[in-house]
Amino acid sequence: MAVPPFPSRDHGDPIIPQPLATSTALPIRPMASCTWPGPFSLMLTAWLGRMAAQPLLAVGCLPLRRDDVISNIKERAIRMKVYLDGAILNEGEALIPAGDRGVLFGDGIFETVRAYDGKPFRMDRHLDRLSAGCRELRLTGVPSDEVIAAAVAELYRLNVVSGDAYVRITLTGGIFDGNRTLQRPGPPHVYIVVKPFEGYPQEWYERGMRVVVSGIRRSEGSPLSRIKSNNYLANLMAKQEARDRGGDDAVLLNSSGYLTEGTSSNLFLVWRGKVATPGVECGLLPGVTREAVLELCEEYGIACETGLLALDELLQADEAFFTVSTGEIVPIAEVEGTSIGFKCPGPITVRLADAYKQLVKKELAF
Repeated sequence: MAVPPFPSRDHGDPIIPQPLATSTALPIRPMASCTWPGPFSLMLTAWLGRMAAQPLLAVGCLPLRRDDVISNIKERAIRMKVYLDGAILNEGEALIPAGDRGVLFGDGIFETVRAYDGKPFRMDRHLDRLSAGCRELRLTGVPSDEVIAAAVAELYRLNVVSGDAYVRITLTGGIFDGNRTLQRPGPPHVYIVVKPFEGYPQEWYERGMRVVVSGIRRSEGSPLSRIKSNNYLANLMAKQEARDRGGDDAVLLNSSGYLTEGTSSNLFLVWRGKVATPGVECGLLPGVTREAVLELCEEYGIACETGLLALDELLQADEAFFTVSTGEIVPIAEVEGTSIGFKCPGPITVRLADAYKQLVKKELAF
């Protein structure tokens, strides 16, 4: 059967997603048509007009003219396509109600995936984790994996065309009806973004990251440690703490003082040829890349263990690195000003990083 079109808010023909090998008819809900400019566009135009009266905007240490920034916002809002609740539309027209539980309570979950030349790596593992999070939060009415995959493929075609892409799948709690439990009156809002991938600074791979130990602690007994929650404030605060102290990222300890993870990554260390990473019992979210590295250690005969790891073990390690779906394997050069090992990246880090790239090529048939 042919794959039905995603409804489009453009004046042209509806957008037809590229069929997947395993897909048949995808139950994508129609959305009501709207005129351009819509109410959001009118409000955005009015706000931009007020902003334009201010001559300069400081971004970092560079002063930029506000009209340049406004032009970029307008261009992206029209050019960038996103998926929202069954439709593909302009980013500037993707509206989630202010009364959504995600806005009010941070209720919801998300996944980030890297697509290599349009092919998401281990998408099934990410969607499995998304489903597990939905069960934990009792979110129902989520689109099937086939619908999500078809939306990602179509957004890649529209926004990226070639090269690697950043994929983010976000589910919010939906309409708030006054019930402050996990009981909801309807399905979640589903929002998907696919955009060109912007890699980490090359110097991180060549010389390693500078890491601080955050004062923010993970609660190993909290259910939030097991899901990729939309409430990401603790991670953002730890990242800001790292930047304020001249670092690139932060490592977080749990309430018992053991290592857990980075602000958006899992942590590994190497000592005398053995690889170690904190166990899930420490209060961390086990990543898809972390899982792949554990598999590679077994395949290549590299001794590896998971469990309770103290901060001193990291400071005395021969090597250390982060794993993250978008950035793969990123070496750590120093923690709290203490150099890790004698060379960064170390030999096992390099070996695993190369093995990971080969794994991606093998699984995606490059």
